[in-house]
Amino acid sequence: MSLLRRPNQAVMRAPSDARAATAAASALDDAPGAAVPSDSSWLAGLFINRDFAVYTAGAFVSATGSWFQVVGLGWLVVSEGGRQAGFWLGLVGFASLIPVLLLGLVGGLLADLISRRRLLLITQLVNASVLLLLAYLTATGRATIGVILTFATVMGIISALTWPTWQAVINDMVEPRDLARAIALNSARFNLTRVVGPAVGGGLLTLIGPAWCFAANAATAFGVTGSLLSIRFRPRPQRSREGLRQALLGGLIYARETPRALTLLLATSALGVFGLPYNSFLPAFAKDILRAGPGGLGLLLTAVGVGALFGAVASGMAWAVEQRRLVLCGALALFGLADLLFSASHWLPLSLLMLSVLGFAMLLYLASANTMLQSEVPPAVLGRLMGIWVIVTSGTTPLGSLAIGALSAATGVQAAVGLGGVCCILSGAVLAFSRHIA
Repeated sequence: MSLLRRPNQAVMRAPSDARAATAAASALDDAPGAAVPSDSSWLAGLFINRDFAVYTAGAFVSATGSWFQVVGLGWLVVSEGGRQAGFWLGLVGFASLIPVLLLGLVGGLLADLISRRRLLLITQLVNASVLLLLAYLTATGRATIGVILTFATVMGIISALTWPTWQAVINDMVEPRDLARAIALNSARFNLTRVVGPAVGGGLLTLIGPAWCFAANAATAFGVTGSLLSIRFRPRPQRSREGLRQALLGGLIYARETPRALTLLLATSALGVFGLPYNSFLPAFAKDILRAGPGGLGLLLTAVGVGALFGAVASGMAWAVEQRRLVLCGALALFGLADLLFSASHWLPLSLLMLSVLGFAMLLYLASANTMLQSEVPPAVLGRLMGIWVIVTSGTTPLGSLAIGALSAATGVQAAVGLGGVCCILSGAVLAFSRHIA
Protein backbone atom coordinates (compact mmCIF):
# COMPACT_ATOMS: atom_id res chain seq x y z
CA MET A 1 0.00 0.00 0.00
CA SER A 2 1.36 3.41 -0.93
CA LEU A 3 2.54 5.65 1.89
CA LEU A 4 -0.07 8.28 1.10
CA ARG A 5 -2.98 5.97 0.38
CA ARG A 6 -5.80 6.51 2.86
CA PRO A 7 -7.39 3.41 4.42
CA ASN A 8 -11.13 3.54 5.10
CA GLN A 9 -10.80 3.21 8.85
CA ALA A 10 -8.61 5.10 11.27
CA VAL A 11 -5.78 3.22 12.90
CA MET A 12 -5.92 2.39 16.60
CA ARG A 13 -2.85 2.66 18.71
CA ALA A 14 -0.98 0.57 21.19
CA PRO A 15 1.87 1.49 23.49
CA SER A 16 3.16 -0.88 26.22
CA ASP A 17 5.35 -0.95 29.31
CA ALA A 18 8.54 -2.45 30.62
CA ARG A 19 9.13 -6.06 31.78
CA ALA A 20 6.11 -7.44 33.64
CA ALA A 21 3.67 -5.04 32.06
CA THR A 22 5.17 -5.69 28.60
CA ALA A 23 3.65 -9.14 28.30
CA ALA A 24 0.20 -8.07 29.38
CA ALA A 25 0.28 -4.96 27.22
CA SER A 26 1.51 -6.87 24.18
CA ALA A 27 -1.34 -9.31 24.56
CA LEU A 28 -3.78 -6.42 24.48
CA ASP A 29 -2.01 -4.82 21.51
CA ASP A 30 -1.78 -7.87 19.33
CA ALA A 31 -4.89 -9.86 20.19
CA PRO A 32 -6.77 -10.18 16.91
CA GLY A 33 -10.20 -8.67 17.10
CA ALA A 34 -9.77 -7.53 20.67
CA ALA A 35 -13.01 -5.86 21.62
CA VAL A 36 -13.07 -2.27 22.73
CA PRO A 37 -15.05 -2.02 25.95
CA SER A 38 -18.51 -0.61 25.54
CA ASP A 39 -18.97 3.01 26.51
CA SER A 40 -21.37 4.15 29.16
CA SER A 41 -23.68 6.87 27.93
CA TRP A 42 -22.39 9.62 30.20
CA LEU A 43 -18.75 8.90 29.36
CA ALA A 44 -19.55 8.83 25.67
CA GLY A 45 -21.36 12.13 25.98
CA LEU A 46 -18.66 13.88 27.99
CA PHE A 47 -15.42 12.31 26.79
CA ILE A 48 -16.46 10.68 23.49
CA ASN A 49 -15.72 7.09 24.60
CA ARG A 50 -14.51 5.06 27.57
CA ASP A 51 -10.87 4.72 26.43
CA PHE A 52 -10.51 8.43 25.74
CA ALA A 53 -11.99 9.18 29.17
CA VAL A 54 -9.52 6.86 30.93
CA TYR A 55 -6.62 8.28 28.95
CA THR A 56 -7.71 11.85 29.78
CA ALA A 57 -7.83 11.12 33.52
CA GLY A 58 -4.34 9.60 33.60
CA ALA A 59 -2.85 12.28 31.37
CA PHE A 60 -4.35 14.99 33.59
CA VAL A 61 -2.51 13.65 36.64
CA SER A 62 0.78 13.32 34.77
CA ALA A 63 0.59 16.71 33.05
CA THR A 64 -0.24 18.43 36.33
CA GLY A 65 2.97 17.03 37.78
CA SER A 66 4.99 18.25 34.79
CA TRP A 67 4.21 21.82 35.82
CA PHE A 68 5.79 21.14 39.23
CA GLN A 69 8.97 20.45 37.28
CA VAL A 70 8.63 23.63 35.18
CA VAL A 71 8.23 25.80 38.27
CA GLY A 72 11.00 24.10 40.24
CA LEU A 73 13.51 23.98 37.40
CA GLY A 74 12.99 27.59 36.34
CA TRP A 75 13.47 28.85 39.88
CA LEU A 76 16.52 26.64 40.36
CA VAL A 77 18.14 28.10 37.24
CA VAL A 78 17.40 31.66 38.35
CA SER A 79 18.86 30.91 41.79
CA GLU A 80 22.02 29.33 40.40
CA GLY A 81 22.45 31.64 37.40
CA GLY A 82 22.98 34.93 39.23
CA ARG A 83 23.27 38.02 37.01
CA GLN A 84 23.36 35.85 33.87
CA ALA A 85 20.09 34.12 34.72
CA GLY A 86 18.47 35.23 31.44
CA PHE A 87 21.25 33.59 29.43
CA TRP A 88 21.11 30.38 31.47
CA LEU A 89 17.34 30.18 31.15
CA GLY A 90 17.72 30.45 27.38
CA LEU A 91 20.44 27.79 27.36
CA VAL A 92 18.40 25.39 29.51
CA GLY A 93 15.42 25.94 27.21
CA PHE A 94 17.71 25.19 24.27
CA ALA A 95 19.08 22.01 25.87
CA SER A 96 15.61 20.70 26.75
CA LEU A 97 14.18 21.11 23.25
CA ILE A 98 17.06 20.81 20.77
CA PRO A 99 16.76 16.98 20.90
CA VAL A 100 13.21 17.41 19.54
CA LEU A 101 14.61 19.22 16.52
CA LEU A 102 17.29 16.58 15.97
CA LEU A 103 15.26 13.45 16.81
CA GLY A 104 11.68 14.44 16.01
CA LEU A 105 11.71 12.45 12.76
CA VAL A 106 12.90 9.38 14.65
CA GLY A 107 10.13 9.84 17.22
CA GLY A 108 7.58 10.11 14.43
CA LEU A 109 8.86 6.90 12.84
CA LEU A 110 8.65 5.10 16.19
CA ALA A 111 5.03 6.24 16.53
CA ASP A 112 4.19 4.49 13.24
CA LEU A 113 6.54 1.53 13.61
CA ILE A 114 6.33 -0.02 17.09
CA SER A 115 3.86 -0.63 19.91
CA ARG A 116 2.86 2.80 21.15
CA ARG A 117 1.79 1.48 24.56
CA ARG A 118 5.21 -0.09 25.14
CA LEU A 119 7.07 3.02 24.02
CA LEU A 120 5.13 5.35 26.31
CA LEU A 121 5.26 3.12 29.36
CA ILE A 122 8.99 2.49 29.15
CA THR A 123 9.74 6.19 28.74
CA GLN A 124 7.47 7.01 31.69
CA LEU A 125 9.61 4.72 33.84
CA VAL A 126 12.83 6.36 32.62
CA ASN A 127 11.33 9.81 33.09
CA ALA A 128 10.39 9.10 36.72
CA SER A 129 13.85 7.70 37.48
CA VAL A 130 15.61 10.77 36.08
CA LEU A 131 13.34 13.09 38.08
CA LEU A 132 14.06 11.26 41.32
CA LEU A 133 17.80 11.57 40.67
CA LEU A 134 17.44 15.32 40.07
CA ALA A 135 15.40 15.63 43.27
CA TYR A 136 18.19 13.94 45.23
CA LEU A 137 20.92 16.14 43.71
CA THR A 138 18.87 19.27 44.38
CA ALA A 139 18.14 18.30 47.98
CA THR A 140 21.86 17.67 48.64
CA GLY A 141 22.99 20.93 47.03
CA ARG A 142 24.63 19.30 44.00
CA ALA A 143 22.28 20.62 41.29
CA THR A 144 24.75 22.94 39.54
CA ILE A 145 24.07 24.59 36.19
CA GLY A 146 25.95 21.72 34.55
CA VAL A 147 23.69 19.16 36.24
CA ILE A 148 20.60 21.12 35.23
CA LEU A 149 21.75 21.29 31.60
CA THR A 150 22.40 17.54 31.56
CA PHE A 151 18.98 16.84 33.02
CA ALA A 152 17.32 19.14 30.50
CA THR A 153 19.05 17.33 27.63
CA VAL A 154 18.02 13.87 28.84
CA MET A 155 14.42 14.96 29.30
CA GLY A 156 14.55 16.51 25.83
CA ILE A 157 15.60 13.18 24.31
CA ILE A 158 12.68 11.45 26.02
CA SER A 159 10.32 14.12 24.72
CA ALA A 160 11.66 13.80 21.17
CA LEU A 161 11.02 10.06 21.12
CA THR A 162 7.51 10.20 22.60
CA TRP A 163 5.78 13.48 21.75
CA PRO A 164 4.77 12.37 18.23
CA THR A 165 3.12 9.32 19.79
CA TRP A 166 1.23 11.46 22.31
CA GLN A 167 -0.09 13.49 19.37
CA ALA A 168 -1.00 10.51 17.19
CA VAL A 169 -2.77 8.64 19.98
CA ILE A 170 -5.70 11.08 19.98
CA ASN A 171 -6.51 10.16 16.40
CA ASP A 172 -6.23 6.49 17.31
CA MET A 173 -8.82 6.59 20.09
CA VAL A 174 -11.69 8.37 18.35
CA GLU A 175 -13.57 8.22 15.08
CA PRO A 176 -12.73 10.86 12.43
CA ARG A 177 -16.01 12.70 13.03
CA ASP A 178 -15.01 13.27 16.68
CA LEU A 179 -11.42 14.35 15.98
CA ALA A 180 -11.86 18.12 16.31
CA ARG A 181 -13.77 17.66 19.56
CA ALA A 182 -11.21 15.19 20.91
CA ILE A 183 -8.28 17.51 20.18
CA ALA A 184 -10.18 20.40 21.78
CA LEU A 185 -10.95 18.27 24.86
CA ASN A 186 -7.36 17.07 25.10
CA SER A 187 -6.08 20.64 24.80
CA ALA A 188 -8.58 21.77 27.44
CA ARG A 189 -7.46 18.94 29.71
CA PHE A 190 -3.81 19.87 29.29
CA ASN A 191 -4.46 23.56 29.84
CA LEU A 192 -6.55 22.90 32.92
CA THR A 193 -3.31 21.44 34.28
CA ARG A 194 -1.68 24.78 33.37
CA VAL A 195 -4.06 26.32 35.90
CA VAL A 196 -3.74 23.68 38.62
CA GLY A 197 -0.11 22.63 38.15
CA PRO A 198 1.73 25.96 38.46
CA ALA A 199 -0.45 27.02 41.40
CA VAL A 200 0.31 23.81 43.31
CA GLY A 201 3.92 23.81 42.09
CA GLY A 202 4.39 27.39 43.26
CA GLY A 203 3.06 26.38 46.67
CA LEU A 204 5.41 23.40 46.84
CA LEU A 205 8.33 25.59 45.78
CA THR A 206 7.54 28.21 48.42
CA LEU A 207 6.91 25.74 51.25
CA ILE A 208 9.42 22.94 50.72
CA GLY A 209 11.68 23.85 47.80
CA PRO A 210 12.39 22.66 44.23
CA ALA A 211 13.59 19.15 45.14
CA TRP A 212 10.08 18.15 46.22
CA CYS A 213 8.65 19.61 43.00
CA PHE A 214 10.75 17.10 41.06
CA ALA A 215 9.88 14.20 43.37
CA ALA A 216 6.16 14.99 43.15
CA ASN A 217 6.36 15.04 39.35
CA ALA A 218 7.98 11.60 39.39
CA ALA A 219 5.09 10.28 41.50
CA THR A 220 2.47 11.55 39.04
CA ALA A 221 3.90 9.32 36.30
CA PHE A 222 1.84 6.50 37.82
CA GLY A 223 -1.36 8.26 36.71
CA VAL A 224 -0.74 7.97 33.00
CA THR A 225 0.93 4.56 33.44
CA GLY A 226 -2.25 3.16 34.96
CA SER A 227 -4.42 4.60 32.21
CA LEU A 228 -2.19 3.23 29.45
CA LEU A 229 -2.33 -0.26 30.96
CA SER A 230 -6.13 -0.20 31.29
CA ILE A 231 -6.95 0.97 27.77
CA ARG A 232 -7.60 -1.74 25.17
CA PHE A 233 -6.55 -0.65 21.71
CA ARG A 234 -7.88 -2.07 18.48
CA PRO A 235 -5.26 -3.91 16.38
CA ARG A 236 -3.41 -1.74 13.92
CA PRO A 237 -3.31 -2.67 10.22
CA GLN A 238 -0.05 -4.11 8.94
CA ARG A 239 2.39 -1.59 7.53
CA SER A 240 3.62 -1.90 3.97
CA ARG A 241 7.32 -2.40 3.37
CA GLU A 242 9.21 0.86 2.86
CA GLY A 243 12.79 1.83 2.27
CA LEU A 244 14.67 3.51 5.11
CA ARG A 245 14.56 6.93 3.45
CA GLN A 246 10.83 6.79 2.76
CA ALA A 247 10.12 5.41 6.24
CA LEU A 248 12.10 8.11 8.05
CA LEU A 249 11.10 11.02 5.83
CA GLY A 250 7.47 10.02 5.28
CA GLY A 251 6.13 13.06 7.13
CA LEU A 252 8.33 15.44 5.15
CA ILE A 253 7.34 13.79 1.86
CA TYR A 254 3.65 14.19 2.71
CA ALA A 255 4.09 17.82 3.77
CA ARG A 256 6.06 18.67 0.63
CA GLU A 257 3.32 17.25 -1.59
CA THR A 258 0.45 18.85 0.40
CA PRO A 259 0.47 22.69 0.14
CA ARG A 260 -1.96 23.25 3.02
CA ALA A 261 0.06 21.07 5.41
CA LEU A 262 3.31 22.76 4.33
CA THR A 263 1.84 26.24 4.85
CA LEU A 264 0.56 25.38 8.33
CA LEU A 265 3.87 23.83 9.35
CA LEU A 266 5.86 26.86 8.17
CA ALA A 267 3.55 29.29 10.00
CA THR A 268 3.74 27.17 13.15
CA SER A 269 7.53 27.06 12.96
CA ALA A 270 7.53 30.88 13.07
CA LEU A 271 5.49 30.70 16.27
CA GLY A 272 7.91 28.10 17.65
CA VAL A 273 11.02 30.18 16.93
CA PHE A 274 9.79 33.68 17.79
CA GLY A 275 6.87 33.25 20.19
CA LEU A 276 6.95 30.11 22.29
CA PRO A 277 10.39 30.76 23.87
CA TYR A 278 8.67 33.36 26.10
CA ASN A 279 7.97 30.50 28.54
CA SER A 280 11.68 29.98 29.27
CA PHE A 281 12.01 33.55 30.52
CA LEU A 282 9.04 33.75 32.88
CA PRO A 283 11.24 33.04 35.94
CA ALA A 284 13.36 36.09 35.06
CA PHE A 285 10.24 38.26 34.71
CA ALA A 286 8.90 36.98 38.04
CA LYS A 287 12.13 37.53 39.96
CA ASP A 288 13.81 40.57 38.43
CA ILE A 289 11.12 42.62 36.66
CA LEU A 290 7.86 42.06 38.51
CA ARG A 291 9.51 41.28 41.89
CA ALA A 292 6.82 38.66 42.49
CA GLY A 293 8.88 35.80 43.93
CA PRO A 294 8.25 32.05 43.40
CA GLY A 295 4.55 32.44 44.10
CA GLY A 296 4.42 35.07 41.36
CA LEU A 297 6.02 32.63 38.92
CA GLY A 298 3.22 30.19 39.66
CA LEU A 299 0.68 32.95 39.01
CA LEU A 300 2.26 33.81 35.66
CA LEU A 301 2.14 30.20 34.52
CA THR A 302 -1.39 29.85 35.82
CA ALA A 303 -2.50 32.93 33.87
CA VAL A 304 -1.25 31.33 30.65
CA GLY A 305 -3.16 28.18 31.56
CA VAL A 306 -6.43 30.01 32.22
CA GLY A 307 -6.30 31.71 28.83
CA ALA A 308 -5.19 28.54 27.09
CA LEU A 309 -8.08 26.60 28.61
CA PHE A 310 -10.56 28.99 27.01
CA GLY A 311 -8.59 28.90 23.77
CA ALA A 312 -8.76 25.12 23.66
CA VAL A 313 -12.52 25.13 24.23
CA ALA A 314 -13.00 27.80 21.57
CA SER A 315 -11.02 25.77 19.02
CA GLY A 316 -13.66 23.01 19.10
CA MET A 317 -16.58 25.35 18.39
CA ALA A 318 -18.28 25.50 15.02
CA TRP A 319 -17.23 29.09 14.29
CA ALA A 320 -13.56 28.21 14.74
CA VAL A 321 -13.87 25.52 12.05
CA GLU A 322 -15.97 27.62 9.68
CA GLN A 323 -13.71 30.69 9.97
CA ARG A 324 -10.38 28.91 10.15
CA ARG A 325 -8.44 31.41 8.01
CA LEU A 326 -9.53 34.25 10.30
CA VAL A 327 -8.95 32.11 13.39
CA LEU A 328 -5.44 31.01 12.42
CA CYS A 329 -4.21 34.40 11.20
CA GLY A 330 -5.94 36.35 13.97
CA ALA A 331 -4.77 34.04 16.75
CA LEU A 332 -1.15 34.16 15.58
CA ALA A 333 -1.17 37.97 15.43
CA LEU A 334 -3.00 38.24 18.77
CA PHE A 335 -0.39 36.02 20.39
CA GLY A 336 2.35 38.36 19.17
CA LEU A 337 0.54 41.47 20.42
CA ALA A 338 -0.04 39.97 23.88
CA ASP A 339 3.59 38.82 24.02
CA LEU A 340 4.78 42.32 23.15
CA LEU A 341 2.58 44.01 25.77
CA PHE A 342 3.56 41.47 28.43
CA SER A 343 7.25 42.08 27.79
CA ALA A 344 6.78 45.82 28.38
CA SER A 345 4.80 45.47 31.61
CA HIS A 346 6.18 46.14 35.09
CA TRP A 347 2.77 45.71 36.78
CA LEU A 348 1.79 42.20 37.85
CA PRO A 349 -2.00 42.49 37.14
CA LEU A 350 -1.33 43.73 33.57
CA SER A 351 1.23 40.98 33.06
CA LEU A 352 -1.28 38.35 34.19
CA LEU A 353 -3.94 39.75 31.84
CA MET A 354 -1.58 39.75 28.86
CA LEU A 355 -0.44 36.19 29.59
CA SER A 356 -4.08 35.09 29.72
CA VAL A 357 -4.67 36.61 26.27
CA LEU A 358 -1.42 35.05 25.06
CA GLY A 359 -2.49 31.62 26.32
CA PHE A 360 -5.90 31.95 24.66
CA ALA A 361 -4.41 32.88 21.29
CA MET A 362 -1.68 30.24 21.50
CA LEU A 363 -4.04 27.33 22.08
CA LEU A 364 -6.67 28.59 19.66
CA TYR A 365 -4.02 28.61 16.95
CA LEU A 366 -2.26 25.35 17.88
CA ALA A 367 -5.43 23.29 18.38
CA SER A 368 -7.00 24.60 15.16
CA ALA A 369 -3.87 23.94 13.11
CA ASN A 370 -3.41 20.48 14.68
CA THR A 371 -7.02 19.52 13.92
CA MET A 372 -6.68 20.64 10.31
CA LEU A 373 -3.53 18.56 9.87
CA GLN A 374 -4.81 15.39 11.56
CA SER A 375 -8.18 15.47 9.80
CA GLU A 376 -6.52 15.24 6.38
CA VAL A 377 -3.41 13.10 6.87
CA PRO A 378 -3.54 9.39 5.85
CA PRO A 379 -3.30 7.11 8.93
CA ALA A 380 -0.23 5.37 7.47
CA VAL A 381 1.80 8.55 7.85
CA LEU A 382 0.06 10.10 10.88
CA GLY A 383 2.85 9.45 13.39
CA ARG A 384 5.52 10.82 11.09
CA LEU A 385 3.56 13.97 10.30
CA MET A 386 3.09 14.45 14.03
CA GLY A 387 6.87 14.13 14.29
CA ILE A 388 7.12 17.16 12.00
CA TRP A 389 4.43 18.93 14.05
CA VAL A 390 6.43 18.35 17.24
CA ILE A 391 9.56 19.67 15.53
CA VAL A 392 7.91 22.93 14.45
CA THR A 393 6.07 23.49 17.74
CA SER A 394 8.85 22.45 20.12
CA GLY A 395 12.00 21.55 18.21
CA THR A 396 12.34 25.03 16.75
CA THR A 397 11.78 26.68 20.13
CA PRO A 398 15.36 26.06 21.41
CA LEU A 399 16.69 28.08 18.50
CA GLY A 400 14.52 30.97 19.63
CA SER A 401 15.38 30.39 23.30
CA LEU A 402 19.09 30.51 22.55
CA ALA A 403 18.79 33.63 20.38
CA ILE A 404 16.53 35.46 22.83
CA GLY A 405 18.75 34.43 25.73
CA ALA A 406 21.83 35.81 23.96
CA LEU A 407 19.97 38.98 22.96
CA SER A 408 18.74 39.47 26.51
CA ALA A 409 22.33 39.60 27.74
CA ALA A 410 22.85 42.66 25.54
CA THR A 411 19.47 44.42 25.54
CA GLY A 412 17.63 42.98 28.53
CA VAL A 413 15.04 40.21 28.66
CA GLN A 414 12.09 42.56 28.06
CA ALA A 415 13.35 43.86 24.72
CA ALA A 416 14.38 40.39 23.58
CA VAL A 417 11.00 38.79 24.35
CA GLY A 418 9.14 41.77 22.88
CA LEU A 419 10.96 41.37 19.58
CA GLY A 420 9.64 37.82 19.37
CA GLY A 421 6.11 39.19 19.76
CA VAL A 422 6.63 41.59 16.86
CA CYS A 423 7.78 38.71 14.64
CA CYS A 424 4.61 36.73 15.48
CA ILE A 425 2.41 39.70 14.51
CA LEU A 426 4.17 39.83 11.14
CA SER A 427 3.82 36.05 10.71
CA GLY A 428 0.07 36.29 11.24
CA ALA A 429 -0.12 39.01 8.57
CA VAL A 430 1.83 36.86 6.09
CA LEU A 431 -0.40 33.82 6.77
CA ALA A 432 -3.48 35.93 6.01
CA PHE A 433 -2.38 36.17 2.37
CA SER A 434 -1.81 32.44 1.87
CA ARG A 435 -4.16 30.90 -0.70
CA HIS A 436 -3.78 27.42 0.83
CA ILE A 437 -5.74 28.13 4.04
CA ALA A 438 -9.41 27.92 3.05
